[in-house]
Amino acid sequence: MKVASSLQNTFVPLFLMILIGSSLGNAFPQIAFVLGVVFITTYFILIHRSGILKVIVASLKRITTNPIFILGLLTILSFGVSSWNGINPEFNMSKWKSVVGMACGGLIWFAGLQTLTKNHLMKIPSQALYMCAIVLTILVIQIIALYGLEIVFHKNDFFQFLQKISTAIAIVLPLAYVRLFKEDRTADWVIIFLSMTAVFMCGGRSGIVAFVVPTILFAYFFPWGLVKNWTRTLIKFIATNVAATFAGFVGYYLLVGRETFVQRMDSPRAYTGSGRTDIWSFSIEQFTAHPFFGIGVQGFRYLDFEQIKLSSTFHPHNIIVQLIIETGIIGTLLLAAFVLLILFKTIRPTHRKIMSDYHEFRPLIAACFFSITTWVVAAQFLTSFFHGWWLVIPTVLFPMLGALVICYRKSQEAEYTTRTLKTFPVKVSVIMPCHNGETFLKEAIDSVVMQTETDFELLIINDGSSDASQRMIDEYAASDRRIKSLCHETARGAGAARNTGLENARGRYIAFLDCDDRWTADKLATQLAIMDKKQAAFSTSYYDVIDETGLIIGQVSPSDRVFTFGRLLKCNDIGCSAAVIDTSLIDKSYFPDYARAQDFVFWCRILAQGHLCLCIHKSLGAYRVHSKSRTLNKVETAKNRIRLLHQAIGVPIFVIPYYVALYVMYGILKQLRSGYLSSKSTV
Repeated sequence: MKVASSLQNTFVPLFLMILIGSSLGNAFPQIAFVLGVVFITTYFILIHRSGILKVIVASLKRITTNPIFILGLLTILSFGVSSWNGINPEFNMSKWKSVVGMACGGLIWFAGLQTLTKNHLMKIPSQALYMCAIVLTILVIQIIALYGLEIVFHKNDFFQFLQKISTAIAIVLPLAYVRLFKEDRTADWVIIFLSMTAVFMCGGRSGIVAFVVPTILFAYFFPWGLVKNWTRTLIKFIATNVAATFAGFVGYYLLVGRETFVQRMDSPRAYTGSGRTDIWSFSIEQFTAHPFFGIGVQGFRYLDFEQIKLSSTFHPHNIIVQLIIETGIIGTLLLAAFVLLILFKTIRPTHRKIMSDYHEFRPLIAACFFSITTWVVAAQFLTSFFHGWWLVIPTVLFPMLGALVICYRKSQEAEYTTRTLKTFPVKVSVIMPCHNGETFLKEAIDSVVMQTETDFELLIINDGSSDASQRMIDEYAASDRRIKSLCHETARGAGAARNTGLENARGRYIAFLDCDDRWTADKLATQLAIMDKKQAAFSTSYYDVIDETGLIIGQVSPSDRVFTFGRLLKCNDIGCSAAVIDTSLIDKSYFPDYARAQDFVFWCRILAQGHLCLCIHKSLGAYRVHSKSRTLNKVETAKNRIRLLHQAIGVPIFVIPYYVALYVMYGILKQLRSGYLSSKSTV
């Protein structure tokens, strides 16, 4: 067992070596892939020993009933039919067999990877960064050897090797970004800068485009608010990209010379490649004879291109075109369905959670998905889908993605089970601030007392009221021991009142209700049941909008199922009287001392810890609009929004226009969807 445990440390570097080696396109990746399969098989035998047969049988039963496996099997069989009916069955069948072998190897990789612990899998970002450093070292050595010692390792294909280097780095960089944003070390920034520079310096279209795509995705989706110094890190990331682009193109110019540089950058070949459009038009003519199953796997090698002057006669340098022509309509649709099903089973369950917490699996799942996206983008320019060394990449990345999701779910379940063992005196603490709210206070309290969930305490904080609110609170407290009265001698604001409630709350769940709003009778029971089922630490719901008489005049019903930190910066759809927090999963925090929109800042700070807010698509309460509601004009609201984003949440000043523009757009949509014009300020 000690041997098996120590072997786990080899998984990640082996995975990344295959990833890098595959991108370089030599014999190494196939050999490494086969050795990896043997390695994982041996590892399985060691950890299960005498029970290996039972494990295999159980695994096969589980796999063969899996829709992904069934669809994948149908896809491979369609490739076999394509090969059998292709223009050269003898050659194509041998390639079809390699696809089968690759698929079986992928299953073994998946089986091995999902047995790894969280600690092993979380080493991937660091290992990816080391792999970038290794590739950079190889690149520098070869450049010195070529220009300093006139030693050529790749005969006349050195520049083709450079282009493959750029793609190799582009595919691994998304994984390395995870460590970069988490650790923010100077040495890591240097490696990333040199890696970016190398991508542009190598001059490969596939590498450059493939690099730009995940970089934009990371720049857009990463929750910069989770980084300790958001402004500094974001500026460094943008500056590094700009500087690396400039340095890379200068380096490429020095490597290839002015004539080649100008031709590469300015000619039509820079965008389409030599003769590829001719390949497409000619091969489409051939395809018409085999529309359903195509001309066979890698059938391009046996098309007659003698009458067309081309630089490459083997494939169209575009995956989509190649798949349609070689595997036909049926094969292409099956493969597309297979890939989409994998992504549905992996990305979809975490798509709102992906970049919420960069300390855990979520960003690694995102990075793996971005690496797959990088490979797809590069494949539109680089090479054939069915080249064995090129097919290794998705065959390794998809099992890694699946294994990460499985381990992520296991870790979430274990963490949830561990943290919910704590006991609380009551199940729910309901916090209700009240300032001169006698008009609607009775209706609000009654909506809590009438809840079907009876294990609660209601903390009513009288915030310096001058009306009869305190007398009404005392009457309710005297008749129901679950109701407790807390008092501020002078008005200190809703945020301070809620903080007093939080300080005295004894419940596992914290719910908020303003004294002029109300709940439905099943509010707590419904919301808590869904939170428990979904293991949600924070939730909100739809809510109706009512006037002073209680008449429903609209509804706030956002389409989102989950709110992330980034989503909340665009628009606050979390109504204070709709929110519930699980203090066994979220450390108790307090409202900031702001005159307006304390709840918005409070929610942002919770989500900035890496939590998510589940939105229940059912109206469980009502938000009242009346003459005493706080009113702000649109200009004051916008100014307050900017002030909160910059001062309270730490959004960099140059990013604020982006969020303000989205805030305005979401605000308009919110008003249109809800069916009312609110007089309350909701920032």
